Amino acid sequence: MTVSRARAARSLDVDVIDDVAAAEALTAEWDSLADAVSVGPLSTPAFALAWWRHLGRGELRIVTVRNGAGELVGVGPFHERRLGLQPVLRWLGHGLGTVGTLITADTKADVAGAIWSAVAHDSVLLDLTEYRHGGLGLTELRRSDEWTVHAQLRDTCPTIQLEGVDSIEGFLEGSHRRGLRKQLAKLDRRLGDAGLKLRNEVAMTAGEWTAVLPAVDAVYDAAERSRPRLHLLDGPFRPFLLDAFAAAARSDRLAIIVAHLDDQPIGFDAYVSSGSVANAWLGRYDPLAAEWSPGHLLLRAGVEWALQSGRASIDLQLGGDEYKLRWADGAYDTLGVVGAGSERRLRLGRAALTAIESGYDARRRLTRPSSG
Repeated sequence: MTVSRARAARSLDVDVIDDVAAAEALTAEWDSLADAVSVGPLSTPAFALAWWRHLGRGELRIVTVRNGAGELVGVGPFHERRLGLQPVLRWLGHGLGTVGTLITADTKADVAGAIWSAVAHDSVLLDLTEYRHGGLGLTELRRSDEWTVHAQLRDTCPTIQLEGVDSIEGFLEGSHRRGLRKQLAKLDRRLGDAGLKLRNEVAMTAGEWTAVLPAVDAVYDAAERSRPRLHLLDGPFRPFLLDAFAAAARSDRLAIIVAHLDDQPIGFDAYVSSGSVANAWLGRYDPLAAEWSPGHLLLRAGVEWALQSGRASIDLQLGGDEYKLRWADGAYDTLGVVGAGSERRLRLGRAALTAIESGYDARRRLTRPSSG
């Protein structure tokens, strides 16, 4: 159901959609637009709408912009919920490391400005964690007369560039990767000396994902027992992830790489592609296999798969882990962006968010299970 419609400059039609069925009807167009600009997983309809169906709270607020020919040229993937008395506008997928941007086509019309205007009102607070630095729409938000914003650095996302490379051997060439080549060669020798055979299984279709799910479950469970973080295949998160991965597989975006030593699964990485970019969105390994550096073994398999699939780069997503940095040759930062209609509302809103987050962190510490 369309809940608002405005006529923007340059013949742009702007809608704000609050009905999941109407949003699902946009899937093909939204996918095409996302591929044109290579967005992160939770900016694709497969993940964003699965998150909303299973984990979302509040009201859906997906902004769509069409040009005079009726073509979709912009999407703002938001939802709005109340924190206490404060209405807050966030990315779809908030809380799952959503590296977000607006999704806008290359056009002379101010598509991003139209999106920000569509969601601006006096009382709402904008709370966009992990906004990609330099991402689509950020400049227009900062220049907007309707929003006062504050931004601060939050995290970094290492990247691997693959353009001009046609094999893993070619990727590993050069003095800057000498240490990595030596480490991988040493790992291969140790595996051989131990009589262990490394086998990588790649699941891309829905049927293949279902087939590797028991191995992924086993690895995830082992990892969580040793180091609890966020188990996306347990409790209320499981239906979301199963739905999201199935939808991503149907749109040819999914690749799950499971590493086995002999017949024992030791780790997995999940890639969700958009355009020319493969996003390494989720991965865990069995702590019992830590001596075999599963992160490096999986990344080697990931680079091989990305090259075979014609991807131009790999986005390793949030976190500058040491093993990621050994493979990366680039990076970008993410920002926490908070906005409101005035300086006063922004100040009050930021204070309210800080208090709410502090209370949440305190409750989480109190309810965290003992490791003893």
